[in-house]
Amino acid sequence: MKSGLLLIAATFIVAFSAPLMAGPMEDAKAAYDRGDYQTSVQILRPLAEKGDATAQFRLGVMYERGLGQPQDYATALKWYRAAADQGNAKAQTNLGFLFERGMGVAQDYDEALKWYRSAAERGNAVAQRNLGVMHDLGQGVAQDFAAALTWYQAAVVQGDDVAQNNLGAMYAAGKGLSRDDREAARLYRLSAEQGYYVGQYNLGVMYRNGRGVPKDDVEAAKWLRLAADQGDAFAQSDLGQMYEGGLGVQKDDTEAVKWYSMAAEQGYPIGQHNLSIMYLDGRGVARDYREAVRWSRAAGEQGLAQAQNNLGIMYLNGLGLTRDFAEAFKWFKLAAEQGEVNGQNNLANMYSKGVGVARDHAAAARWLVKAAEAGDALSMYQLGDMYAGGYGVPRDDVRALMWLELAGAKGNEAARNRRDILAKHMPPDQVADAKRLASKWLEAHSN
Repeated sequence: MKSGLLLIAATFIVAFSAPLMAGPMEDAKAAYDRGDYQTSVQILRPLAEKGDATAQFRLGVMYERGLGQPQDYATALKWYRAAADQGNAKAQTNLGFLFERGMGVAQDYDEALKWYRSAAERGNAVAQRNLGVMHDLGQGVAQDFAAALTWYQAAVVQGDDVAQNNLGAMYAAGKGLSRDDREAARLYRLSAEQGYYVGQYNLGVMYRNGRGVPKDDVEAAKWLRLAADQGDAFAQSDLGQMYEGGLGVQKDDTEAVKWYSMAAEQGYPIGQHNLSIMYLDGRGVARDYREAVRWSRAAGEQGLAQAQNNLGIMYLNGLGLTRDFAEAFKWFKLAAEQGEVNGQNNLANMYSKGVGVARDHAAAARWLVKAAEAGDALSMYQLGDMYAGGYGVPRDDVRALMWLELAGAKGNEAARNRRDILAKHMPPDQVADAKRLASKWLEAHSN
């Protein structure tokens, strides 16, 4: 399973979040609450035109969200600015958000920072959190974890759920402070218990990996499901993995396919890759190579190396599409260049056999070295064979025996047999040298 992606986010403020005095503003809220947005707008407009900052802010929200009239970011920005100029912190926050995202106006981080800072200094928690995000990511300002912490902490004191998550992410990553998984988990829990889906996802990841809390797959599945039910693609894909592996839930490939499909349809590449595997194997769904190709391609085109390798395999074997060695080579190379060891091994085999590319033993050896150095047993075995035969590399029995020894230590039975045969024909001092080199390699790669 993948490690959790600890996410941060900036957001805007919705209208009618505070109690109102009797009068037109209360009437506007009542219309809003019953979904009569046109009436709400009709009540708010004259108040806004007379300079009422609260009405201006709320009218801006209606335009931003397209409630009661067509969505119009430029008009929303106009009303937010009118209210912001009067010191309305909520309007300043939303105005900053429009500038940050370039909605209704050219993107302008300086303006976003200006308005967020003004609202944050007035105590607005959402502005404090958003200002923290900009310092955290270095948007419009030099990346400054200390400043991000200050603003996140200010928002956390007010109970802001997103700030709780974001501060937890800083503790989990050790950004601007010492890494503290227990504090990260505590903050994620505060966020998750308020219903924030990213906090729920991150808490699930902490339980799944046993970071800051005891490892508990049942708790992990519980929090991942809550986030998945809110439509989070990361959580949906991870929950699918829990069902596929029977971790914290009853093993159920059909449920796994369901959750992978939800994530895949949202364009999440890991969900797409996992769904492709299910179609390829016929687990939880009827085997369908065309669907496997479809989802591997979708993930591969987004740069997911495992999917690129799998798509190469399907082109190599003509599964769900016309066999095409050149295409197989292309996808293996894309995967290999990202460090995907299976892709590196497959690419090496194509060079070695001259399939989809001119035969080139030296190139094959280069890719096998990369995969072997990453710990791939099959590549270690094949590289040992190349050194023993002098294919693409100078013949070197000591180096050959070293790689065969390492592959055998990883459980490759063919490598063990080849090692034993080769060792019988080598002087004892060379065998000792090979074993010494293997031990040195293991020591260097023990972490």
